[in-house]
Amino acid sequence: MPAVSVKGVSKSFRIFSNGRDRLKEALSFGRKKYGRDFWALKDIDLEVEPGTTLGILGRNGAGKSTLLNIISGMLQPTSGTVEVNGRLVALSGFGVGFDAEFTGRENIMLNGLILGIERQEIVERFDDIAAFADIGQFIDQPIKTYSSGMKSRLGFAVAVNVEPDILILDETLAVGDAVYKETALQKMYELRDSGTTILFVSHSMNTIETFCTEAVLLHEGRVLASGETTEMTDQYRALVSNIKAQKNNERSDGKQAPTDIVVPDEEGEGLEAWSSKEGGATSSTERRAAAPRACVAGYPEG
Repeated sequence: MPAVSVKGVSKSFRIFSNGRDRLKEALSFGRKKYGRDFWALKDIDLEVEPGTTLGILGRNGAGKSTLLNIISGMLQPTSGTVEVNGRLVALSGFGVGFDAEFTGRENIMLNGLILGIERQEIVERFDDIAAFADIGQFIDQPIKTYSSGMKSRLGFAVAVNVEPDILILDETLAVGDAVYKETALQKMYELRDSGTTILFVSHSMNTIETFCTEAVLLHEGRVLASGETTEMTDQYRALVSNIKAQKNNERSDGKQAPTDIVVPDEEGEGLEAWSSKEGGATSSTERRAAAPRACVAGYPEG
């Protein structure tokens, strides 16, 4: 039985050029259309066997974070189904899921309870979690006083000490100092070797190649290829090189190269990049107007 099974999953976000259009469409109860649908994912089929360490590759806006959010249950797909077998823990690089007003200690207890762990078990594991997070006296300070690196360390400490069957890591090593990154990577190797299923997003090709057993390449919301990690990272590098060459040719020909901007999802949260090729804003004025309205819910890039 697969640890994670994704069948025919697509995800559409309703996007608008400005907040006024979003409000007008809402007040019309859908009778008038002021925005358009943007498909962040299109017909994704994916099966991850237990014990697999799957690297997910793709450019910003490819749909990586959207896919992980759907697998973890943070987003619902527009169509398709997701089946997860085992205790799943999802973690982004910025400590998403913490209550900013609660202390680190209180957030450890809260996250453990949310994951279905008995209170006594959390208490027994607390010292290990606090030691791994290595934030000292800040454990009893509100999360809102933490740096992004401190939030990441605490979130990672909780995630890896609750013995997950499936661990989702979205750019977890993107923040933090060298000591933290080395410690976190060592712990990830221990989890991998113990049989934990890991879905891992990183822009570090070396980490993907050395850490993951398989990889999948996403592009414009679709699975472009899947297989052995070195082959997939080579395909990713080739894809990036081709896109750069295309944009350079367009600039030399005097044409405007597609420019990525960020847009909010239908709840006003999250980030997804989209290209002017998809019918988005084409003028620099429109792009500047659209980009600041994107809201961050802790999941950078797509």
